[in-house]
Amino acid sequence: MDAPKYMTLEKKDNYKLLTFFGVFIAFIVVTFFLYMLARKSETSVYAPIIAVAIPFLAAIGANYMGKKSDEKKNDNQDSWSNSDEALTKTKKSRFSKFGPTGPDLTHFGFILSLISTYLSIYLSEVLNLTKILQITHPNDSFSAIFIDVVKNIFKADWSRKYLIQYWLWATFFIIILIVTVILGQKNLVKIKRKEQEQREKNNTSKFN
Repeated sequence: MDAPKYMTLEKKDNYKLLTFFGVFIAFIVVTFFLYMLARKSETSVYAPIIAVAIPFLAAIGANYMGKKSDEKKNDNQDSWSNSDEALTKTKKSRFSKFGPTGPDLTHFGFILSLISTYLSIYLSEVLNLTKILQITHPNDSFSAIFIDVVKNIFKADWSRKYLIQYWLWATFFIIILIVTVILGQKNLVKIKRKEQEQREKNNTSKFN
């Protein structure tokens, strides 16, 4: 019986560059989406969900792609250096039920995703307000208005309300994600321990 699929949080990230580019692309996509939503003067609970989900999925996907790439390299090396019997044993150990059982999110990917989530919400509203002020102040340059908005955006009541509302919703969804990961890891440890104990009992019974 294989262990259920749970998301795990890894300390080590061997694919930081891939994770960075994945989250960065997600950041651009989310910022553009939220900006277009702000331009239409629309608010939606789905906006913070997307702001949270896409960067985290990008981080998980980058880690998954990196691992798959390494597995292919290892398989190619094993096929050249090992016999068929040794190669079969290697594959069995690599894909055993005590190996990785779900999507992996690294600490590095988690931090990048957090930054991307909050920054995309902030930057989308900065760009939206900059665009509005550029229309009303055509003689001022975009960069000058942009810098001024970055410094003073919280002085505008509706912008401050928008940012706080979306940040609170994003925080709520992130907390749910964290709790899910923690509970999943605890359940996974319990399941692995029980399976290990059962396997030891089976091995012991064979010699009795």
